[in-house]
Amino acid sequence: MSALPDLKADAVADFTSNTSGFSLIDFWAPWCGPCIAQTPTLDTLSSEFKGQVRMAKVNIDDAAELAQTHGIRGVPTLILFEDGKPVSQKVGLQSKSSLHAWLTDAVSQH
Repeated sequence: MSALPDLKADAVADFTSNTSGFSLIDFWAPWCGPCIAQTPTLDTLSSEFKGQVRMAKVNIDDAAELAQTHGIRGVPTLILFEDGKPVSQKVGLQSKSSLHAWLTDAVSQH
């Protein structure tokens, strides 16, 4: 089980738009091996970036329309939002160092 909150589709807009700064949504599925494998990495990064990047998960099986709206074609897909607008994304299993560098770069530019 992840430390990240698992949002329902109708809560994503509130989560991203009510956040000044950065928020990250992990679009995942329970049948997706790479999604499960990436969970501990995201939990760790959530702690490391606490106060800088809010993080949550969305199960695409429960939010198919939202996944389609965001153009999700594969999982895991991570979308980074700044002030409620998507600014970057990563698709597929990512290493901790890659994700750390991605988030550090985004946070340091703003």
